[in-house]
Amino acid sequence: VQWGQCYNTPSPLYGGVLYSALPTADGDYICSGSFDYRMTLFKTDANGNVLWCRITNTPGELFDSRATSDGGYIASGYQTSYSSGSSEAVLMKTNGAGTIQWTDDYYLNTSTSSYDEGYAVVPDGSGYTALISDGYSGGRYLMHTDSAGVPAWAKNYGSVSDLSFSLEKTTDNGFLLNGYSQDYMNVVVVKTDPSGNAACDDSTLVVDHDTVSYIMDSVLTTVSATARNTPAVVFVNHTIVYQTICSANSESGVEDPGGGPPGLAVFPNPAQNSVSVRMDMLHDNSVVISVTDLSGQVVSERKETNVSGTYERTLDLSSLAGGIYFIRVQVDDQPPAVRKVVHE
Repeated sequence: VQWGQCYNTPSPLYGGVLYSALPTADGDYICSGSFDYRMTLFKTDANGNVLWCRITNTPGELFDSRATSDGGYIASGYQTSYSSGSSEAVLMKTNGAGTIQWTDDYYLNTSTSSYDEGYAVVPDGSGYTALISDGYSGGRYLMHTDSAGVPAWAKNYGSVSDLSFSLEKTTDNGFLLNGYSQDYMNVVVVKTDPSGNAACDDSTLVVDHDTVSYIMDSVLTTVSATARNTPAVVFVNHTIVYQTICSANSESGVEDPGGGPPGLAVFPNPAQNSVSVRMDMLHDNSVVISVTDLSGQVVSERKETNVSGTYERTLDLSSLAGGIYFIRVQVDDQPPAVRKVVHE
């Protein structure tokens, strides 16, 4: 532990919760949560000392906050009404000093029995993309807005995304939703393209929104904290059983480390009884192709010498259990290239 801080206001508020703390480009941290069940956004320096803090006069919480390209911040959460018991998802945009530039709330229906919440948000070039809960179905949907918070599109993915809590942008400008299944027994990952398409029971939704305003100004104090004990961390190897719930034809953007010989391709993926490796050899090369499991154990290996031109080989996977494997390609003394393949 390098440092620890506890936070509260000069007149302590009830129920302080910190949901997110992420590093910013200037070496500080942007933090979101709630005090006294009121939406809270604050920034600290590299040592956790508060630089500024904003707490709303409206009940609610902020679950996520990210830095934006203009030097400000975008946060997601919800506002709630004590009288009706309903809640609506919220996106809040601030400048670099925490001054609100705009705040919108979002909902699929207007009934007061709604419990919609904004679990996560990521800046997305022309605007913002958020993971929102639909209080009526208990599910989640993905919503994209323009730079002013006006909804552009919204989509959900059936029961697959019902309990998603995390959202990240991928290298191909798509999105990755992570969560777990309704029976609480399985981890679920959904990958979409930049327009939110996942080929996974996609459906288009219409989202209503309102511009709202909050009074936000508060002083947050820090109290230094130290770890009372350091727990021992033990990692245990487990075999992960992988099942494709729904799939398009590409995993682009999720994991593509690049590198390797020209034209390297591993296909099909997911694979069943076999997988092919194709690449272009510039001159007489030595090639080693190995297949490893999640524990790093080599389960199959193929070595060849004096290889030239287009090289394509098919690897037999029929004797292997279903799951995730890694294809390691080594050409001469060049750095190896590794590709993930799913064996169904």
